[in-house]
Amino acid sequence: MTYNTIIIACIFAWLFVFILPLIYIGSRWKDKFITLQGYFSDKSLRLYYQLFKPAINIVAADAKIRDLFNRHYHRSYGRRNFILPFLCFSLVSAIAFCVISRTLLCYIDSQSPSSPLPAIAMSSLLGAYLWVALDQVERFRTQDFTFHDINMWTLRLLVSIPVGYAFSYGVKEPVGIPLAFFLGTFPLKSLLKYGRRFAAKHLITGTGNEPDASELENLQGVKRQESERFQDEGIANILQLAYSDPIDLTMRTNFDFTYIVDLKAQALLWIYLENRISELRILSIRSAHEVTVLHQLLESDDRHKREMAKANLHEICERLKVNEDSCRKLLLEVAKDPHTEFVFEIWCPAEFQVCHL
Repeated sequence: MTYNTIIIACIFAWLFVFILPLIYIGSRWKDKFITLQGYFSDKSLRLYYQLFKPAINIVAADAKIRDLFNRHYHRSYGRRNFILPFLCFSLVSAIAFCVISRTLLCYIDSQSPSSPLPAIAMSSLLGAYLWVALDQVERFRTQDFTFHDINMWTLRLLVSIPVGYAFSYGVKEPVGIPLAFFLGTFPLKSLLKYGRRFAAKHLITGTGNEPDASELENLQGVKRQESERFQDEGIANILQLAYSDPIDLTMRTNFDFTYIVDLKAQALLWIYLENRISELRILSIRSAHEVTVLHQLLESDDRHKREMAKANLHEICERLKVNEDSCRKLLLEVAKDPHTEFVFEIWCPAEFQVCHL
């Protein structure tokens, strides 16, 4: 009976780490695609292809621009991209649970011909499993699943035993066993960070101090956690963010599309004004989107709107301490940037008349 209980428990534990990812891939992934698709008008899709996919002849495909978008999206970010990472994770986790179940059976039956896994190795593996399961629960709650995350689960299981031994080296076994388990529950990035600090301290290769704050943290809504995720995807500075593909960045970071677009709009203005943007927020200028609105007001046929915009422009010039012609040219450069036009069309498509003042 005990043997069957151990086998059944291990099978259920193994199946648990598949339930939430499969639910997401089966249903929630489609919901995300439908939501993203809804942000685009035909005009914004044409702008998207002109900016980020210039090799594609959208003139020939203009009548079926949405079909073209659907095909490209499913090819680059579709469910099939999850297949290989999921198969690798299935294989590695299955091997891990076979080893765990065999070791537990050996503990029960001392006459078993099989050799049990050392206690530290077993503890490290169970700790890594706990981290994988907890990470899945948190990601399911926030709808933050990517095939990169599945690869990280696989890697965490693969390196759990050597990492457990490395950090438990020199520690007596009664202490090393729980230490290896708790180390297994740490994200791999955290362990690598502590490992680098240790190496820097003992090998005198550096100070081991925390890195300076990222330039990305100058944007509203970006803290250390968000900037690190952007850096993981190759976005290390604001200039890169300003001209990045927002769909690709949305899918790789799993941030909300509107959040990415807003940061892109902020970045497009930051590359001209840098930290001086903070001086203009009280004047309703915080991103390239508001600059476009101001430019439209300055060219409006409505005299009252033009006067209001001119007063706003005058205050902006005073804050920046530049003459009005230079200030107007700067705002024109921002407003007429093709990426600004794309961002504005996403926020305010032509059918939203309230946006077009």
